[in-house]
Formats: sequence, structure tokens, C-alpha cells
Amino acid sequence: MQRGGRLFVNEYGMQTGILSRYGVRNHAVLDVDYTFANGNPFDYSYANIIVINRYRGVVQTEHNGLLRYQAFIHINGNYSIGTYSSEKKAAIAYNKAVDLAKAAGIHKNFEENYITELSAREYAEIYTNLKISPKYINYLSTLSAISD
Repeated sequence: MQRGGRLFVNEYGMQTGILSRYGVRNHAVLDVDYTFANGNPFDYSYANIIVINRYRGVVQTEHNGLLRYQAFIHINGNYSIGTYSSEKKAAIAYNKAVDLAKAAGIHKNFEENYITELSAREYAEIYTNLKISPKYINYLSTLSAISD
């Protein structure tokens, strides 16, 4: 079925986008979050869909020929959390930024990332060792000072 230029399926009374079957989020943007390998946007074979940004708040960038992953969080605009060497580290940094925002008193329904490939111990080690942008931390402290 198609509505408003979007293809979707009606499964068990719930409308889901066809691309969600391939791991593409419903608000994803073509050529930013996913792309088609052969350039045909009507070829929905698994081999043709390449997911570029699979985690919330993470954008793949290229710097000096190296792939890097930049983490952002949206609070009254996008705030950069940092740039990381792996997609998983950037996703964990986003989760850490969400935790810091909640601790600073921001009441927003942030969608967190789930990284199933890591054990709880591996996740916790990466989480504690990740550096977050000082500008973001300063921004949160100004919000905390205003609400006090």
C-alpha cells in the first residue's frame, strides 16, 4: 500500500513501513540513513538495501578517507556529543548523553539505542571510558542552574 509517497504494510492491525523490515527507522532519509546499492528505489531485496545509520543520534561521516561516527542529541536543537571511531561507540555515547540529560532534569522521551552485539560488561566498560563533549556538559550545567 502507498500513502503520501510512503510504502507501508498493514500487519496485525499495525501499519509499518516496508523499510522497517530491513532495519531502517521510519523517519530515515534516503542517502543519509540508507541507500539502494543498485540505485533502484523499487528493488527491496535485502542485498540492495544498505543501512548507513542504524543507531539513533549517530551520523556516519568521512574525514581524511576514514569513516568516523558523530553523535548528536536533540534538545532545543542538535548538540554534538563527539566523534568516535566506531558506530557502536557513538551509539553508546548518545545513550550516555541521554542519561546526562535526564540527570540534568530534561524530561523528554529520548529513544535509546540497544546494542545487542555487546555483553553487559563490554557495554559498561565502553560507557564509562567514553568522553563526552565539554560543550554539551556545560550546556547541561546551565540548564540545571536555571531550573534551581
